[in-house]
Amino acid sequence: MPEHTSYRICSGTWQISEFNLVNFFLVEGDEKAAVIDTGCGLGNARSAVMKLTDKPLSVLLTHTHFDHMGGIYRFTDCPVFMKSDEEGKHTFSLGTGKPFLKHYVETRAAVLMKGKEAELLSLIPSEETDVPFSFSELDDGDIIDLGGRTLECIAVPGHTAGSLCFLDRKERLLFSGDCVNRSVILPRQKDGSMRIVKQYHDSLMKLMKREKEFDKETSICGTIV
Repeated sequence: MPEHTSYRICSGTWQISEFNLVNFFLVEGDEKAAVIDTGCGLGNARSAVMKLTDKPLSVLLTHTHFDHMGGIYRFTDCPVFMKSDEEGKHTFSLGTGKPFLKHYVETRAAVLMKGKEAELLSLIPSEETDVPFSFSELDDGDIIDLGGRTLECIAVPGHTAGSLCFLDRKERLLFSGDCVNRSVILPRQKDGSMRIVKQYHDSLMKLMKREKEFDKETSICGTIV
């Protein structure tokens, strides 16, 4: 049976690959650990994380696309943080379920894991994956303290209205979600407006400004889709 694989980026930091379809990340501090995104929901992402840390977990979502939060059903007992267009604490669900995950595997695995489609389809969970969960609002400039290690939230609208990056200044790492990506997708504007293109451009300029604060180039950890 295929399993998640992990790659140690630096001390207390791992990239976890969900069967070469999507990546998510684990960042460990002295007191707590943060899971940045949760994959698309194949197999058991929680089990993969627990092999790397035994510290209390929080989930930080870069945005609400299925391939970044599809595994949230494994973490509903953890504090979940994300940005939304409203304030306060809410209940959210994906609005998709196992049929969508099946479609995702069939379309992605045919390219990224050719010949492994049947194995990956067998990893679709028996339980329902489209579950409601509570989350707390994050905004630009908020700081997540893991104990001896902090992550700074940077709002980067464009790919989605609520996209976030998480900056680890100490380790010089930027967890960028889909803001920094080999194939960035922006929502199509029916009226032909360039509003979101400009918004995304401004977000990239914002990240470049952050980068100039360092003496050398900041490492980028981007989910590959």
